[in-house]
Amino acid sequence: MTRPPEDVLSELKIEAWRNAVRLFRDACALYSARGYASSYALAVLAFEELGKAYGIDRVCDAICLNPESREEWLEHLLSNGFLTNHRWKQESAYFDSIPGNPRTSDGKARFIGGGGWGQHTQVRVAGA
Repeated sequence: MTRPPEDVLSELKIEAWRNAVRLFRDACALYSARGYASSYALAVLAFEELGKAYGIDRVCDAICLNPESREEWLEHLLSNGFLTNHRWKQESAYFDSIPGNPRTSDGKARFIGGGGWGQHTQVRVAGA
């Protein structure tokens, strides 16, 4: 597998942030137009894009701190579902977005970790 250079990872991180903002704006517009189910689904996707950006940022930091581990981190980023696993992206966004270190006893963390947003989004969109 061809490995992307760090500047490509930086661009990917920036695009993930841009996608998050765009999706959230679209979610707000749909909410204002009373498209609640679609708005909810786009808001969850926007949150996942934040998780993706945080994950890429974490990998970039790890590579900078330990350049010898570059291949290992890139393999983790590209091959282990790091960028495609919805639950992981939601958890990453939640835990990286709030100050402190939320505990697993936190109700929102349990909801996300249990796949709640994914299941909830499917039900809402199907019912729209």
